[in-house]
Amino acid sequence: MRDYLEELSPTDRVRSRNPDTGNDPSWTAEYCYAHRSTNRALDLLQKHKDEDFLLIISYDEPHGPCLCPIEYSRSYKDYTFPAHPNINDNLHGKPEEQRVWVGPKLNAVQPRIRSAQFFGAHTFVDAEIGRLLDNVETCAPGALILYTSDHGVFLESHRLTDKGPAMYEEITHVPFIARWPGHAPAGATSSSLVSHLDLSGTLMEFFGFDVPKTLEGGSMLALLKDPAAVVRNEVFIEWGRYEVDHDGFGAFQPIRCISDGRYKLAINLTTTDELYDLQSDPGELTNLIESKAYAAIRNVLHDRLMNWMNASRDPFRGYYWGRRAWRPEFPVTWGNAGYTRQREDDGYLPRELDYDTGLMMTNATRRKRT
Repeated sequence: MRDYLEELSPTDRVRSRNPDTGNDPSWTAEYCYAHRSTNRALDLLQKHKDEDFLLIISYDEPHGPCLCPIEYSRSYKDYTFPAHPNINDNLHGKPEEQRVWVGPKLNAVQPRIRSAQFFGAHTFVDAEIGRLLDNVETCAPGALILYTSDHGVFLESHRLTDKGPAMYEEITHVPFIARWPGHAPAGATSSSLVSHLDLSGTLMEFFGFDVPKTLEGGSMLALLKDPAAVVRNEVFIEWGRYEVDHDGFGAFQPIRCISDGRYKLAINLTTTDELYDLQSDPGELTNLIESKAYAAIRNVLHDRLMNWMNASRDPFRGYYWGRRAWRPEFPVTWGNAGYTRQREDDGYLPRELDYDTGLMMTNATRRKRT
């Protein structure tokens, strides 16, 4: 993004950050981030089409200010997005931070969801992706292509906007599409769980490297070849802070979440926790965290989440994630599990030394000397 901005004149830099620029017919594709990013990708394809390569292209559109050539936004001038019933969520029994987020809209009539530039920017970047894929067909027709997104947006679901410290499906259940001629069956779909944590391992296996134990994820190549395969039984989602150079998006709202595809448990450290049954309540309107009927399911998920925080060496793990108002019997001590969990041997970096002896470490996870 910095390279892109530095290519523009000072006047156009300012224009590129102003949503009103989307109404200016002079703002053509050549000025847009997506178009220039695609041009760079096409250049790389031409230069390296006869070699092994990894190309990662990350489009900023349709992030704000949602700029695109005006013909794309005009096509959505009269378009209204079909809203989900959960736009009228009263947030009863939900985390306090969500009600703060919503503010005065909590009891207001929800607006129609209309944003010509936002939806136009989607169609524009889709066209740019198409331009890239056309060239992949020519330069590297057998390439493995992975398409995904870092998050979704709420579009007024649960009365919330944009993204932030919440674990609802609208922002956590993101697209994942793969194309791998000769390996991944065309037109197939899978309901198996996948995680962005598995992307690094997938690429390492694809290029013939061992997947190191230090990665929190594994590889999903087996799933790409066989849509019936299962590569994980749950996914983990976390929120720490939006970013450190400003205090928007609620600032520090730590959340750890687990979903097995049907049930989702979110631990909101500073406020009310959440449990949803995605089968009976796909809109996530009813928080079941205090439900006795779901207590056993909730506690199993909770145990799995606690184990994951330990196994992944979560720097914020501690008793406070376990001892919750709805689970006062969860066993806790000041020393937590009492283990030291050092980095596993990954075959790439030197082995860590044992803190207690100064010698080469043998067991990455072991009880600390007291």
